[in-house]
Amino acid sequence: MLLVEHKSRGKNLDKAYTQALDYFPGIKERDLPKYVLVSDFARFRLYDLEEGTQQEFKLADLHKRGNSRSSAARKLAAVRALGKHLRHEGEITGDPAAL
Repeated sequence: MLLVEHKSRGKNLDKAYTQALDYFPGIKERDLPKYVLVSDFARFRLYDLEEGTQQEFKLADLHKRGNSRSSAARKLAAVRALGKHLRHEGEITGDPAAL
């Protein structure tokens, strides 16, 4: 499961992460997310809660080489999940790559 918290461009991603964690008390243990993605729509920070790791990347840099396949795949999956969420919420229509 992935929990996503969005902020306006340029906002503090540490605060967004803290806010995302504030949702945990209302979630059943079995439903707790494996990942938390925080974003200001230009920057993304993906936390792997099981591994205890985090990766930060810019949307504009997602396509660049130098990422391992598994790292790039996790980033792409996070961006796709974000796009689905934004479409579901009516924030965007069509292809999220157009952002």
